[in-house]
Amino acid sequence: VISSDTCTMLPTIGSEWRAHEHLSAQQVNMGDTIATPHIYVALPFVQYYNTQLLWVNDDSWRYSYSHQLRHVDYAIITENYNGKIAHLLKNFNIANIVLSENIYPSRLNNLKQECLHRGIPCYDARNNGTWTIIPH
Repeated sequence: VISSDTCTMLPTIGSEWRAHEHLSAQQVNMGDTIATPHIYVALPFVQYYNTQLLWVNDDSWRYSYSHQLRHVDYAIITENYNGKIAHLLKNFNIANIVLSENIYPSRLNNLKQECLHRGIPCYDARNNGTWTIIPH
C-alpha cells in the first residue's frame, strides 16, 4: 500500500510476504529508493512489475515542460496537487488517472471533468473505494 497521507509504503500483506521480499514497513521519502524483484520506488516514480506509476503529491510538475513525453500507466493524484491534468500532460503521456480519496469534493469533480474532456480514464477512490493493481 502506498498512502498519500504520509507518502509511505507499508506492506500490509503479512510477515511472510515481507520476509520473502526482504521488506519491513518503512516510510518512503523523496529521494529514497526501494527495489525488490517486483517493485521499484524512487518517488515520484513507482514501477510495479511492468506498470509505471507517477505519484503526484506536489506542484513540481505543474511548472515544467518536456519535449519528450514519458509514458505513465497511472498517475496517482493526491490532495497536495493544485494543478490541472493539462499541466501533467506537458510532461507525461498518461494512460489512466487515479484520484485520491482525500481530494476536496469540488476539486475532485473538476479533475474528473477534465479527465472526461481529455478522454483519460479516471478512477475516483473517494466514491469507488480502494484502488488495486493486479499484475499481469
